[in-house]
Amino acid sequence: YTEDASSAASDVYKRQSLRKLIVDEAIVAGRDVLEIGTGTGIISILCLQEDANRVVATDINPAAVACATYNAAILVPDRELKVRKVPTDAPQAFSVVADTEMFDVIISNPPWEDGVITKPADHAYYDPGFVLMQSLLDGLPKHLKPGGRCLLAYGHVPAIKLLKSECEKRGYEFKILDDRDVDSLSKDFLPGMLVEVRLPLSASGKVNANDGVNANGSANPGEQESSEGSVNESDDAQGDGDNSDDTNEESSAGTGETAESEAKK
Repeated sequence: YTEDASSAASDVYKRQSLRKLIVDEAIVAGRDVLEIGTGTGIISILCLQEDANRVVATDINPAAVACATYNAAILVPDRELKVRKVPTDAPQAFSVVADTEMFDVIISNPPWEDGVITKPADHAYYDPGFVLMQSLLDGLPKHLKPGGRCLLAYGHVPAIKLLKSECEKRGYEFKILDDRDVDSLSKDFLPGMLVEVRLPLSASGKVNANDGVNANGSANPGEQESSEGSVNESDDAQGDGDNSDDTNEESSAGTGETAESEAKK
């Protein structure tokens, strides 16, 4: 155990991880959680294991939807993980979230770079024109409860700087939960950097009077699930033929992974 190794371990310890927040600081216990771009479903499953009240997970890749559904059935058989398939023609962050749905915690380890999508797996790497980022920020006032937290993980310096700029334009609070200096990092780096976005109290929870939201900020029963966003049994089983091996390989990942360790990064 060398001095260099000790220093490296210390540096890693200073980096806030999503898993640490969920497990050690109980940020999801008793709360409603949305994960955008769930991948294997590991983070959503961890939220259920740490006593989240309700967890909704979305992904645009059918193989990921099948994988997350399978993993949840194996690892948290006594809890329900609501996994929704995002349509490719509506890739916005909240496209399968009902207008009345609100969450205490919104989590995403989104695609880090602007790029062209040529196959389903590319959605894990590229956010063309950063449409997903922009739509996520635009939807926070409607879907994040007052005092709620949005936690995003990025390992791409241009994306982090853009995220900061877009938050400032909207008057959102932007905070990097990491001791590393963004300007000293390589353009692409690992592990990813956790960023917290919060809304001013005057902006959070903005909904129409007729949206059917209860006093506690959650949607009325029966309005939480949009039929287009729900995953039926056939969706769970089918996945994507070209990516079926991914489902099998990732399904044994367990709950030890953090947002930074998702296979896409």
